[in-house]
Amino acid sequence: MLAITGVEICCIEGDTIIIDPPKIARIGYESSLWHDLGGVRRVSVDGGYLIPGLHDSHTHLAFSSAVSADLRFVRDVGELVAVMRRHMERVRRLGYPYVVGRGWDHEIFPSRAMPTIEDMDRVSTEHPVIAVRVCGHLAVVNTVMLERIREWGLERKYPQYIIREDGRPTGVIVEELLWEVIGRLPPPPMNFLINYTIRYLREYASYGVTHLNIVSVEERHVPVLEEALTKVPLVIGLYPHQRAYETVKSRARKAVVCGIKMYADGSLGAETAYLREPFLSGKNGEMLISRSNIVNALELMGGEGQLAIHAIGDAAIHNVIKLVKSLGVSPQRVRIEHASLTPPEVLKEITSYRPHVVVQPHFIISDWWADRKLGKERARHLYALRSLYSATKVYGSSDYPVEPKNPLLGIYSAVLRPGIGSLSPGEALSVDEAFAIYSRDPCMGETVLMEGARADITVLSGNPRKMSPHDIPSIRSLATFVGGSPVYVDESFVSGLSTS
Repeated sequence: MLAITGVEICCIEGDTIIIDPPKIARIGYESSLWHDLGGVRRVSVDGGYLIPGLHDSHTHLAFSSAVSADLRFVRDVGELVAVMRRHMERVRRLGYPYVVGRGWDHEIFPSRAMPTIEDMDRVSTEHPVIAVRVCGHLAVVNTVMLERIREWGLERKYPQYIIREDGRPTGVIVEELLWEVIGRLPPPPMNFLINYTIRYLREYASYGVTHLNIVSVEERHVPVLEEALTKVPLVIGLYPHQRAYETVKSRARKAVVCGIKMYADGSLGAETAYLREPFLSGKNGEMLISRSNIVNALELMGGEGQLAIHAIGDAAIHNVIKLVKSLGVSPQRVRIEHASLTPPEVLKEITSYRPHVVVQPHFIISDWWADRKLGKERARHLYALRSLYSATKVYGSSDYPVEPKNPLLGIYSAVLRPGIGSLSPGEALSVDEAFAIYSRDPCMGETVLMEGARADITVLSGNPRKMSPHDIPSIRSLATFVGGSPVYVDESFVSGLSTS
């Protein structure tokens, strides 16, 4: 047994919590629990603020990131090329045959122009090169990679997803073609991936996260994740792609398979989201999912499991709800991932059906440019967190590697709505509401502080209710527990406790 003392406990009178793994045994004041504390190991966290463990309801393992150049901070095409060239030397030493980058955003480039096949040829004319935009729905490749795509027969399979100008490939590829290309990249060595995944889980634990819903899972992820979970045992729910569902379900032991991940449309940044009215550029996405796709997924899962359907544009959300309602699917079995553009008529449909809605509040900051693509009037209906919170059950997430893992950055964004959120400040959440959406997920449920509940808890360095919302990103996790066992400890603040 373990007693954590000297803490302020969220929403409960007391300064002490006694853990009898895996559950919370007692909560109260140390002075009144003295008869329960005999022989119990005590850990004092003076000034800490104890909350239920945090959740990220939509994240990706993104194995390609393990060997990718980080392009999130490049500010023009020239810098992107330079970073990719330096990265090429690193992957050569690893013996990896592809040059991969991830995270660029042309909206912050002075020209706002996308990189081209000629730019990628400046990285290499010998090795296949691919640089994936931050959204994960668009990439640019070099000539060698384009030839590889042709050799794989993917140009014939997905001709519409190779973007051309005047009949010539620009180097830009999108949507299903991009995902298949990424899926064909060879994995790095197993030990390399296991260490990458352990770091991934440890970083989440260092932010106070106890529960993850990992989406877009493939067969190759499972043995690596299973091994990493022996080192960092977070609570994991998996949503594999339909093609991998049966294999993932048969092989997962330490994680729970919760459903199937599907795509109804693309992204705002790539201008492939499916909208009722086109983007200002005249482009528009398309519906990527059909009735038969949904029927097949439901048959594969039998009478259990959730459909986690990516739908960003208003037309995509409308069509998804129309399809699942026509099939008689219970709203408890439907997750709408992102639900980015929700004008009043779409909110009405969400309110009527009440599916799970998984949002990424940090998009409010990252998509500061969205009014340039939609116009200010439509952009007011982006990331309508207050309206969605009133309409149905909402869950917070990062969509890592699209956005940072730290849920406190998402909470900050939900409360203050900087960036594109300034167009609709009334859609802000309160601090309590923002923490609430990060204290649950559609697969594993809610973490709570009560006697008899599982001891999935986090001790923060400060109480966000007693500080300016501007200071929320400065809060740190001092200790994170899963089932009463510490999975992260900041030993500079907490003594007498370790994860070993």
